[in-house]
Amino acid sequence: MSMGIGMMMGPVIATIVYRWFGYIGTLGFFAGMIFVVTLPCALMIPSRIDKVNEDKDGKKEIIDIDWKVLFRNKRFNLVMFACVVVALILTFTDPTLSLRL
Repeated sequence: MSMGIGMMMGPVIATIVYRWFGYIGTLGFFAGMIFVVTLPCALMIPSRIDKVNEDKDGKKEIIDIDWKVLFRNKRFNLVMFACVVVALILTFTDPTLSLRL
C-alpha cells in the first residue's frame, strides 16, 4: 500500500520540490528523506534472537539470527518481489517522468 501511495504521490511531491530546489536539489531532498526514514529501520534490526540455548553445565548461549530465515518467510519474499516490480516500473518510466519534471 505504501509503495502504491508513493508512486501516486511521488510525482506530485517531486513537482513541488522541483520548483523550490531545482533538479539536483530534488534528488538530494529525496535522498535525504530516504536516509532519514531508512536509518532508524536499519538500526532496529536485531542482531540476536531472544532464545537461549542451555548446556548441560547450565551455561547460556544466545542464538544468532540466520539470514536464511528471511528467505523462508512468505511476507519477506512478497515485499522483495514488490520492490523489484516497483524498481522495474520506475526504471522504464524514468525517461517519461524526467521529461515531465
